[in-house]
Amino acid sequence: MIGIKIDGKHTSDFGLIMTGCEIASPEPITHMISIPGRPTELDLTESIYGRVTYKPRTLKFAFDHPQDTTAKFQGLLAYLNNLYHGRRVKVIIDSDPGWYWVGRMSVAGSKDKKGLANFVLTLAAEPYKYAVLSTLDDWLWDSFSFRTGVIRNYKNLSIPESKVITVIGSPVPVTPKIKVSKAMTLVVAGKSFSLAANAWQRLAGVKVGREPTLFAFTDTGVVSIEFREESL
Repeated sequence: MIGIKIDGKHTSDFGLIMTGCEIASPEPITHMISIPGRPTELDLTESIYGRVTYKPRTLKFAFDHPQDTTAKFQGLLAYLNNLYHGRRVKVIIDSDPGWYWVGRMSVAGSKDKKGLANFVLTLAAEPYKYAVLSTLDDWLWDSFSFRTGVIRNYKNLSIPESKVITVIGSPVPVTPKIKVSKAMTLVVAGKSFSLAANAWQRLAGVKVGREPTLFAFTDTGVVSIEFREESL
């Protein structure tokens, strides 16, 4: 039965039948400055972070549930409220199984005279959705999209003396972390990093986005590059 998973539990476990799914686009955070004598405002939206940022967005999921008594409806509503209302949860939509959303959930319910109960689960979500798998996880083909998916496996890569690794990043640029088996030097995006052995290190100032990024390593060792895709 089509629905959603909330913190690993599927809505079909409650007998809920999904009838609607609404995902609002997030509102951009703009930075406009009025300058005397200038006919239009100065748009500095991308100047602060180098890209557009967004406000939280709303996801709404509508469900039906056959109920023959008001008491049963009230019992299920109370059960869902106790589980999820006001709580921060992780949601995976069946139709988009490779990604998850994070946000605070609210629960609402009503019942008509014919015995049909309606429930609406609303998620006040972060603007981005996150890939279920990171670059260190084993790939699951049942959730892989052959239309838009990219296989990213950057775990325990062998570096013979020196090597350039092409990293395919995220639809929304993210900062990767890296771990090496022995001290070595990395050059990426015109910046040089001295990497210590056996410790996760975040590459400050480096973002990996849609375009391939070259990671140039020197010396011999084993390298892991970790990040999780983000997308609107």
